[in-house]
Amino acid sequence: ARLNPFEVGKFIMESLNEVLSRSASLSGDGNASITVVAQVSINCKEIFCVRDVESGEIIQGYEDGQPRDVTHLVRFEMVLKERLVGAEDEEAEDGEWEMQIGRWQISDWDDILDGNVFFT
Repeated sequence: ARLNPFEVGKFIMESLNEVLSRSASLSGDGNASITVVAQVSINCKEIFCVRDVESGEIIQGYEDGQPRDVTHLVRFEMVLKERLVGAEDEEAEDGEWEMQIGRWQISDWDDILDGNVFFT
């Protein structure tokens, strides 16, 4: 049986809460930390030529100065930190996650760093 969009969303949120709870319990301070990874293909036109300074030999690219269609694969990562608030309140049945959103950082470009993937 296929899940409808609501069931998929519910499953993802339950799984995310489980990951956050495990991360918070492992941290020792009750704070959870997860990393969001996004890979983006960027299509562009580029003129690219790298020459050896001493010999003048072309190491990469072309010397004709013509733009070429290329695709770059860029990997971005952002750390989300969350802490469970309200759980210490005895009247609260469940706490809620308070999120701190980090900044996007480029973690790899065209697999130069072999992906730099946290989970391989």
